[in-house]
Amino acid sequence: MEQNGTTEEHSEANAVVGSAILIDWVKIKILEKLLYRDNPSVANEVQKFEELEKIWTPDHQRATSMFLAHEQTQFLFAFYEGDPAHLTSVTLHVMLKPVFPQDCQMLLYLMKEPGKTININDVEETVTFGIIEGSPLETLLKLMKNDFAPDILNKKLQWPDSLQKEFLSHMHKFLASLTETTFRMKGSTVLYVPLERIDNVKEARKQKDLCVRLDGKDFILC
Repeated sequence: MEQNGTTEEHSEANAVVGSAILIDWVKIKILEKLLYRDNPSVANEVQKFEELEKIWTPDHQRATSMFLAHEQTQFLFAFYEGDPAHLTSVTLHVMLKPVFPQDCQMLLYLMKEPGKTININDVEETVTFGIIEGSPLETLLKLMKNDFAPDILNKKLQWPDSLQKEFLSHMHKFLASLTETTFRMKGSTVLYVPLERIDNVKEARKQKDLCVRLDGKDFILC
């Protein structure tokens, strides 16, 4: 019994260390790709990390941990307000939903496929990240509709049906909200039409979850 307890404690300790390393990986991306993107030589790596720790909050930690640990949490976003040359005076935002001010000019996004467990050995292959400049919502909408969603829909995903249905439902809800918000800020009302892979219309009619998704989107702005 004592040996089993020791093994469990060792496994838990490894999990905590692994989680901390992954969170540090996200912090490094925020530093390199966002805060010090235009001025990489402003300080050495240790100094940069120490400065980031001063403005890193429990909310940042919570959002990052959820993104890394929850299989169905697909996105993490980060942006800042202020001058990154004086990092301690910057207001950093790290969140799971694309909610940012209209004048936001630079946004870091991280995204992953659902159902995949992230570990320290393959995080670079599992998580896609990049910078959105200009209008974040419009650029993110184009990225989702032209790249991410078609890529997912065209893949023959080896997932259980329940997981695949749940993921597609969340993806379409996200795209519907993103479409609505993007065009509302332009003064227009645009309905989101779900991207669905339909090879056989007769067979598609028998898929209750597909019909619900397509029917539901007609009324999303009503």
